[in-house]
Amino acid sequence: MPFPLLHLLLLFPLLQLLHLSPPTSAVDLYDNALSSTVFIARFRGNQFTSWGSGFFVDEGIVVTNRHVIELSGDYRVYGSTVEGVDLDCYKDVDKSNMRISLEDDIAYIRVFLDCDHGVVHFEDHDPAPGTPIVVLGYPSGRPDVLTVAFTGGLVLGKTDGPWIATSAKMEHGISGGPVVAESGKVVGTAVAKALDRAGNYLTGLFVPVSLIRSGLQYGNDSFFGYTDQDKQDNTVYALQSSSSSKRSAVSDQRSASSVSSRSSLIANRPSIPSVTFKDVSSRFYAFTEISLLKQRGIIQGYSDGTYRPHNSVNRAELLKILVEGFYATEIRGEENCFPDVRREWYARYVCAAKRLGWIGGYPDGTFRPGATVNRAEAIKIVTSSFAASGEISTDLPYDVPADAWYAPFTALGRSRGILTGNGPFQPGKDLTRADAAQWIARGIGGEGQ
Repeated sequence: MPFPLLHLLLLFPLLQLLHLSPPTSAVDLYDNALSSTVFIARFRGNQFTSWGSGFFVDEGIVVTNRHVIELSGDYRVYGSTVEGVDLDCYKDVDKSNMRISLEDDIAYIRVFLDCDHGVVHFEDHDPAPGTPIVVLGYPSGRPDVLTVAFTGGLVLGKTDGPWIATSAKMEHGISGGPVVAESGKVVGTAVAKALDRAGNYLTGLFVPVSLIRSGLQYGNDSFFGYTDQDKQDNTVYALQSSSSSKRSAVSDQRSASSVSSRSSLIANRPSIPSVTFKDVSSRFYAFTEISLLKQRGIIQGYSDGTYRPHNSVNRAELLKILVEGFYATEIRGEENCFPDVRREWYARYVCAAKRLGWIGGYPDGTFRPGATVNRAEAIKIVTSSFAASGEISTDLPYDVPADAWYAPFTALGRSRGILTGNGPFQPGKDLTRADAAQWIARGIGGEGQ
């Protein structure tokens, strides 16, 4: 039985319940969607830190979700095979090869791979509610398995944003992968998580094909030179400059080296535990960032095994995470740096932050370590903890006035990838422990540490 059909029967039982089976042509198109899927790895130096998914829409353009590539760092695009990531077929890309659309939550990468790969076929229209779909991608909840996962579900309907909701369960890492209809044609780009205009986190989304098409057409007019699908001659792009015998030899060499290469790639990736805390599931929106900080020893949680992600952060807790995350070597055991900061557990963090110039205290000379931190105060402290460099964004959230005291820090946070999404900033809202973990983890990545 062909590989894609086997997966559809095993992992897409909804088709069986509906007494539907994909036609033969759909099997070929699913196979093509699989070979079109790419693995997008992010590196800091030689450290493999995170990944996402994407897919080819013509010979040299990959579509993915915006948050897959919006952090700083080095990126590498790998091809896919039936066995998983083709670790010998990759290309390094930087931000000059990418375009991000703030309007439709999509990113476009200009990249050519010197190996065979497919190009997805687009459906002519966006799917209606109730339409069965399959999502392809590389979920991060399976750190030791670099194979494409198939996740089935139904289209639920439009959301408050550029997305369509689906019942398909998406883990982090699957973002950017193709969303495929029963026809085998692509109807969207996967979005594992997003923030709506009200600041609520949504999961299980995809950007519909209509927005992908319009974005590609804009790219065709301005930068990428996208070839419309009805003008593309091939569904699989091969090594045009190589003979069949040479391609066979390369394939044999890849097979022989795949085990050691796979082990090397996994060995360089930080080990993210399958369970972080009792109250932080793998589907929680900040799971990856909380896991990363726990792995590095920056956060420990509470004695009962919980992290309490929705609790507010106080000033002492925020500085502990920041100092240990950014400048652990600056911890010198200092004490008595404020009238209300003497020899408590947080003194060494608060005093280090004061020496580094991140904080100055209140007009009465106190620090108030137990006071909660709102998001405006927090973004000032977080962005003050690293040197400002590069271009500063002028794109502010709609609830941040340009003349607000915290506007420059908010703009810097967006430039450094600490603040993402198109939703409101909610400056007066207390910073939660989950959001603090996300901000600090993104900031660590932006610093290249």
